[in-house]
Amino acid sequence: MTANPTTGVSDVLGRERNDKRHHAAISFADVSKFIEHLRRRKALQSTRLCFEFLILTAARSGEARLANWTEFDLKSGLWTIPALRMKGRIEHVVPLGQRALEIVKMARAASQEGEYLFPSKSGTPLSDMTLTKLLRDMDYGAEQATVHGMRSAFKDWCAVVAKVPDEVSEAALAHADKDRVRAAYRRTNYVDARRSLMESWGAYCAAKGADGDGAQVE
Repeated sequence: MTANPTTGVSDVLGRERNDKRHHAAISFADVSKFIEHLRRRKALQSTRLCFEFLILTAARSGEARLANWTEFDLKSGLWTIPALRMKGRIEHVVPLGQRALEIVKMARAASQEGEYLFPSKSGTPLSDMTLTKLLRDMDYGAEQATVHGMRSAFKDWCAVVAKVPDEVSEAALAHADKDRVRAAYRRTNYVDARRSLMESWGAYCAAKGADGDGAQVE
């Protein structure tokens, strides 16, 4: 009887698909120092502003890089990302803290009538590699930090410092509730709670010498 050469292959492939790969991330305690360093870099202004905005809003890279002016309501301080641009294909509303709003206004002044909030020199959206290159130019290796890892720093800060309910921080990260029954009955995206949260996160990111004890957060 001839042995089946594919025996066991599905088991191996299945295990590989289930492995979770975590993005390298700096500690939330180091975010304020990172932003200080970021602001001093000799890089395209829109690249620097995009990276800081991404940190302050806990957004994914593509969400920030492709941000369009039509998505912003500066009077209400809200950024509404359409479903088509979201990973979960659900519209996501992001309350903007004071510094995030400042960045939007700075970007508007710099890009004038351009379509994108953070355009490249040619007017097209910044590429994901542009942000990664900036990170590497700041001497952060791939094993130390990633662009996506900034979301992990925010999540840890929410748990350790802000001590907000998990559902609020998950909503800020636009994570879908894995409990389908609970998700079906939930009728809120916690915008009011997240407005306060994002303001506090912005204050923490701006505080020099912020530490894991959260002494800088009011």
